[in-house]
Amino acid sequence: MSLGVQPTEFWRMSALEWRWLAGGGEIPLTRREAEALARLYPDETP
Repeated sequence: MSLGVQPTEFWRMSALEWRWLAGGGEIPLTRREAEALARLYPDETP
């Protein structure tokens, strides 16, 4: 199976990154990432 990742990159990947690359699903956001997205795209109040 060729995933298009160089060996040095492969060995630096976390288990979550490897799982995503292997087709196991999306990597969940960290709290910091979710908060950054919330600041960029705030809910609009009517």
